[in-house]
Amino acid sequence: MALDPQLLEILACPDTHHAPLDYDPAAQTLTCTECARIFDVRDDVPVLLLDEARGGPAAAGGPAAAGPADVSAAAPASGAQGSAVAPAAGSALAPGGPDAVPGGSADQR
Repeated sequence: MALDPQLLEILACPDTHHAPLDYDPAAQTLTCTECARIFDVRDDVPVLLLDEARGGPAAAGGPAAAGPADVSAAAPASGAQGSAVAPAAGSALAPGGPDAVPGGSADQR
């Protein structure tokens, strides 16, 4: 069963540009005329979810196309992988927190 022509007239890309979609009945897909995202049509229901779309700006080399960041590339040159920089003394992240008294506990003010 094909999509209703009246429905096809009002369907638009869910991205901010809301461009019209081209229907391919053989492939059961809708393709955005602006960003080229391809949306599946499952059981005669268009799946207009950006997270499930194929192609588009991300596939063309945008930031999302690169995939997750390679953390190993950001490792220090000294080879101390996995080491962290210690928080500054007196910061909320330092042992004892911001109220710590040097050489004693916070209760000895």
